[in-house]
Amino acid sequence: MFFGKLLGIFMKSVLLILLFVCSSKTQVKQSTIIKSDTVVENRVQKAIDQYEKAINDYATAEYRNDSLVRIIRTLKEQVYINSRSIESYVSDLIQHNRINVSDTVNNAKRIEEATNALKNYYSRLLNIESELQSAENKLITFTKYLENKKNDYQKAKTGINRSIPGSYSGGLRLRYHNNWYHVFLIDKHYFKTEIYGAKSNEGQTLSDCWERIRKDGHTPVMIMNAGMFNAAHDAEGLLIVNRKKISGLNLTNRNPNTNFYMFPNGVFHIDTSGCFSVEESISFQRKYNNEDYSGIKAATQSGPMLVVNNTIHKNFTLGSSNVNIRNGVGVTDQNTEKVSFVLSESKVNFFDLSIFFRDVLNCSNALYLDGVVSRMYYDYLGQSSGRIDMSQHLGPLITVYKD
Repeated sequence: MFFGKLLGIFMKSVLLILLFVCSSKTQVKQSTIIKSDTVVENRVQKAIDQYEKAINDYATAEYRNDSLVRIIRTLKEQVYINSRSIESYVSDLIQHNRINVSDTVNNAKRIEEATNALKNYYSRLLNIESELQSAENKLITFTKYLENKKNDYQKAKTGINRSIPGSYSGGLRLRYHNNWYHVFLIDKHYFKTEIYGAKSNEGQTLSDCWERIRKDGHTPVMIMNAGMFNAAHDAEGLLIVNRKKISGLNLTNRNPNTNFYMFPNGVFHIDTSGCFSVEESISFQRKYNNEDYSGIKAATQSGPMLVVNNTIHKNFTLGSSNVNIRNGVGVTDQNTEKVSFVLSESKVNFFDLSIFFRDVLNCSNALYLDGVVSRMYYDYLGQSSGRIDMSQHLGPLITVYKD
């Protein structure tokens, strides 16, 4: 009897220890997951900073290289000019002697002046040629240096891609060119992405839609405005929600001075398998010229395109003063399993936003969604973009959730 009680106490103790160990392991694992977002964010930011330094070093080297090329060009022009001056002077002297053969005194004086002038020209020419040779030698050395700097920045760009784990999905706050961005990376295997249209002409706030997602039985993770809309909060262009076309593709040229109609504009769409694409509206029209959208789960049209096949939109300029809060969406390839959503934390121009998508997030195609009204909210594994907005009434919204 005594041994039976002792055995029971022993078994309970073992069970409690096992429960404590398992609980501890679970807590450690969970805290590691939460911490991993910060770890990834720090690692990516470090890679971005290294890339930014490398590209600045390359730009400086390229400027110095171009300066040397300009110096060499100028020196070669001076060599040519001085050589022609010598030829001209000699020709004039010969011609003068032919005309004034009998004028011995003036000829001697003329020959002396010409000889001194030629000595000066030749001396100047030799100095210029010496400078030219020195500059050309420097250029040979500096060209190798420039190539090394180019390799450094290309490696640094690859370093950004490697700093983001291939399976990573979640939020990041990153800085590039003194601009801060909220980024949310999606892998279709981890999350589901939909577009929610506004229920009425009053539009919808982020908090309204967040609750709609909950009521639909999902766990919301990220939400963001899905493109431009009119006064009735209807989409400006194509909108497909849950495989149903709400509004058609808009290829009119109403006002080329407004963002939506700054061609090329584009379409972000999700196929029925959950893969993502961003492409020009014209390209999209050619692909679906019969408007058979049966293979598309969700789509939104906006504009302008930020990046088209790794090329920045032709209308964007470095240092533009046209700045605003802006958001967009980008993909590394068409029909890809991953997508990047971005919202600038402060006012940025189109060029800087495009460069961020292309060079930092490695997006070959990216689409601008909207400006001053842009909103994003995410809350996942302890990482949050801040307080959810409850005031701004928007049109269609991009939603990301877990079942």
